[in-house]
Amino acid sequence: MKSQPLTARQSEVLNFITDFIGKNGFSPTSREIADHFSVCQTRGAAYILALELKGYISHQPGKMRTIKILKP
Repeated sequence: MKSQPLTARQSEVLNFITDFIGKNGFSPTSREIADHFSVCQTRGAAYILALELKGYISHQPGKMRTIKILKP
């Protein structure tokens, strides 16, 4: 199945998540994503959902630090 293309911002968020995991050994929270991009926490969660729907990450809703990169 072909991946849906990412928007520029979604690419930035995916890169941030990848770098965060590489530096810390665990994924960022939606709040940390929101803080990094100076947006509300709801928007941070929306980025996570969009990346998941496009097949780039997976996560367990309701649990912190469960984001996994599926496609670089």
